[in-house]
Amino acid sequence: MTLTIYHAKFARSVRVIWACEELGLPYEVEEVSLHHGRKAPEGDPNIHPLQKVPALKDGDVEMFESLGILDYIFARYKDELRPKPESDEYPAYCQWYHFGEATLAPYVTMALGHRALLPEKMRIEAMAGWGEREAKKCFALMAKPLETQDYLLPSGFSAADISCGYMLLLAKFAKIFDGAPEPVTAYFKRITERPAWKKATSL
Repeated sequence: MTLTIYHAKFARSVRVIWACEELGLPYEVEEVSLHHGRKAPEGDPNIHPLQKVPALKDGDVEMFESLGILDYIFARYKDELRPKPESDEYPAYCQWYHFGEATLAPYVTMALGHRALLPEKMRIEAMAGWGEREAKKCFALMAKPLETQDYLLPSGFSAADISCGYMLLLAKFAKIFDGAPEPVTAYFKRITERPAWKKATSL
């Protein structure tokens, strides 16, 4: 087993490193620069076909979608971050696991793009505002289970928290996390105290 994770600081590759740290799986990090559609310089190691991250190389296997990579790792190597399909928690797990990327991410990245990432002349404040408003609806939805439990599932930490927790980091970068419900801000603080999170976000 040789897991090589192609990584840029604070990118979605954080999810993959975080999961490996939580599981105690060995991995190597290949640091890459993001070129955002421009041709990568000669010698760039990134295997992602769009020159983004994450990407994973495991022997002959190459992958580039963060949650897909997590599912692959769980299926092939260690499956301790999600409930079993027969568990009563499995439907909630599936819902929150995909919520992070399918529902929350578009709104957060809309605000982030139009508040920070795009050149100023290309930013549209109406788009940023829309992203912020919709993201805050998502925060309110996340707050409901977190009012009575530490993580998104009653049994404790899972890959659903890796999926959603990472997006809260981007929400902070987008400056739309202020005013999030107290259960959600406490949840994010709880996540950022985990050693695996600290390792993944330090690289």
